[in-house]
Amino acid sequence: SLARNGDLPLKTLEILVHHGNRRTVFVGLPKTPDLETWRRLAASVVRRMRKSRAIAFAGGDVQALTEGVLTVAFE
Repeated sequence: SLARNGDLPLKTLEILVHHGNRRTVFVGLPKTPDLETWRRLAASVVRRMRKSRAIAFAGGDVQALTEGVLTVAFE
């Protein structure tokens, strides 16, 4: 319910993983995220969830998220 209301108290780029039937990852964002924030968010999530077979993002700048994911692939 906290996530639905937007009341989940996370700092910018802080990650919270909820373990249920499917793992859900919540990431703190500033009120107006820029492209670099989206890149860093994607890279952080992929690093954290490296063992996952699939990751889906619900919103954000698609190009910046893709760039963030790809930066992790070359680490």
